[in-house]
Amino acid sequence: MRKHVDEFQRVCEALVQLSRFIAGGKLDEALFYLRRLAFSNRQSDAMVWLELNKLVSDEAINRDHRAIESIERESPKVLSPQDNDSNLDLITVQPPPIQMKVVPIYSERVSKELSAIVMEYGKREVLEHMGLSASTKLIFSGPPGVGKTLSAEWISNQVGIPLCTLNLAAVMSSYLGKTGNNIRQVFEFALKNPCVLLLDEFDAIAKKRDDESDVGELKRLVTVLLQEIDNFSSESILIAATNHPDLLDPAVWRRFDHRIHFDLPDAAGVRTSVRQNFADDFAMISEYESLLCTALAGKSYSEIRRVVLAIRRDAVVRGVSVRDSVLGWFASNCADMSKQDRKTIAVLLSEEGYGQREANRLTGVSRDTIRTAMRKKGGK
Repeated sequence: MRKHVDEFQRVCEALVQLSRFIAGGKLDEALFYLRRLAFSNRQSDAMVWLELNKLVSDEAINRDHRAIESIERESPKVLSPQDNDSNLDLITVQPPPIQMKVVPIYSERVSKELSAIVMEYGKREVLEHMGLSASTKLIFSGPPGVGKTLSAEWISNQVGIPLCTLNLAAVMSSYLGKTGNNIRQVFEFALKNPCVLLLDEFDAIAKKRDDESDVGELKRLVTVLLQEIDNFSSESILIAATNHPDLLDPAVWRRFDHRIHFDLPDAAGVRTSVRQNFADDFAMISEYESLLCTALAGKSYSEIRRVVLAIRRDAVVRGVSVRDSVLGWFASNCADMSKQDRKTIAVLLSEEGYGQREANRLTGVSRDTIRTAMRKKGGK
């Protein structure tokens, strides 16, 4: 008798707790609670609790299916345009949010320009009402590895539309007129599907038409490209990125609303990139920050990342500290540095407490040269 009373009391307590969850609109918590009850009481009344468990599981599955169907209705799959002969996708589609490998590092100028573009896109309807148009045709220039492609990903995330990157290998064709037709397909896609359309390595399809080494087909391609840029939809954003702006046809520049040049990182950019890529390991090598920044000056963000990740991998593989791996990197790479950079690093090493003998071993700079340089800096 006592057993049944206790069982009834537990059921009542469970009903009260379930009522609290349901009244508070916490359906997920209610389902979780039921699952726990079904499992913990499976021995007492197997049939009842097995049915309850089945009910809970079925409801969870149905809710998952309904959620998936809802997402598919709201975000239907967008098919990429394809080359008719090879069936290769002409673009690569990345829906937001895009998982970016690193947080972009911008100069104050570039940061302001990119932020203004995002703000204009958000206010494009207001601008159109005033007889104006948002800056949706952008051209990014600068050396490799300074953040041009990364910025396209950042803009895609900020405005909430997919990033569609031109697949040059699929677009370019040896057949007469085929490349131009592929380009038209890509722009028609952007007209119907709001996106950030990235034309990376833009100089490959928009070269100067006065280049005598190019065949007529490439010159016709530039004409097609200019026409498509003129008709580009304001619902999408066009980004052309190039490492060689001097190769572009002069008529191309006039088609873009905004030109942004990405420079190699300055001293502050190098420092930020070093700290960012060392992540949690930075505390172990913070004393060498000035040395690394000196050695990596003039490098692109991607090159800095490559070096730092190589140092961190080396530490793991050899089973040494990141600090020792940094010193090993200095020793291995000093030969590739300029004489002035090696001297600067040698002096800094000496000032960091490694002594002139160790600085000489790592950099190859004579101890006399190190002493002379330190005296000029006011050292002892």
